[in-house]
Amino acid sequence: MLDRTKAEVSALVGEMTPSSEMPTEEVPGEFVFSMTRETPDEVHSWPNATLGTGFRHLVLKFQDGRLMGFHWAQNR
Repeated sequence: MLDRTKAEVSALVGEMTPSSEMPTEEVPGEFVFSMTRETPDEVHSWPNATLGTGFRHLVLKFQDGRLMGFHWAQNR
């Protein structure tokens, strides 16, 4: 799914808030950097998304409207 548009990705994960309506929040750099250390211009986070039987935290990172990175983390 990397390099897909926000609309294409939202078909899998559900509707995402438009950039113009998103709140701005400060987070640690390691949370936002992509695998290539690029900084996305938009981050969407689902702390209670699921994958399999466990609860997971899904984070999608976009740059210029295209998916540039994502990660799943286990909720603690």
